[in-house]
Amino acid sequence: MADFDALERLGAGSRRLKTIRALSGDARARTDHGRLIVEGTTSVLEAITHQVPVDALVFSDTTQGHDAWVALSMFDGPCEVVDAEILGRAASTASTPPVLAIAGIPDHAMPTSYRLVVAADAIADPGNAGTLMRIAEAAGADALVLGDGSVDPWSPKVVRSSAGAWARLPIMRVALSELLPQQRALGATVIGLDAGSGPDYRVFEPPTPAIVVVGNESRGISESVRSTIDLYTSIPMAPTVESLNASVAVAVVLFAWKRD
Repeated sequence: MADFDALERLGAGSRRLKTIRALSGDARARTDHGRLIVEGTTSVLEAITHQVPVDALVFSDTTQGHDAWVALSMFDGPCEVVDAEILGRAASTASTPPVLAIAGIPDHAMPTSYRLVVAADAIADPGNAGTLMRIAEAAGADALVLGDGSVDPWSPKVVRSSAGAWARLPIMRVALSELLPQQRALGATVIGLDAGSGPDYRVFEPPTPAIVVVGNESRGISESVRSTIDLYTSIPMAPTVESLNASVAVAVVLFAWKRD
């Protein structure tokens, strides 16, 4: 284990901190560099454990004695320390994380064989996107696809919200108007979750392989994606309720199907 006191100390103007600030706040920088920022002990340990390429760990100078200290024993790359106030200004969290990592963005392709894939059409809320990652993984989905107009899946808030699912579940950004017809031609059935269309999910038996599409939080499934959907299923609700949160709807349906 490295000696915490022996770690290189970064100054506010260091190249590493400039990189952290850029990757924390700029989706284009993340895309251009193929890197993301992972904040917090649990997320950093998930990245290391699941062999996500990690360039460096940066610790707050208040970390010593914290659970994040164990990351030093698991990582043999560059480890650096910085004043907590300076790190707090560079990170995206309200409070200073004890450790953060600069990591490579996972590079996944659509599985060649799968039972169930979740596709999100223009999901805009970072918390929703991260929760969808957690739900898709927990319900046994083989992958999650974020279509055009969706939030950047590699933003710090999405990564935090996913509770490590980003490092374990294959996640892709693909135009659904192109992907869905391709997968239909290969034998997949595309199922839309829609509040007012299709049979009750409780009596619906999903074919396999299947891609389940959930729409934007306010607009639902776009017309361009609707044209690629084979059939719909719905969740019965009280007449006073128009729709459910996108991630809640996916959880209700996927866990029912998983139980069956």
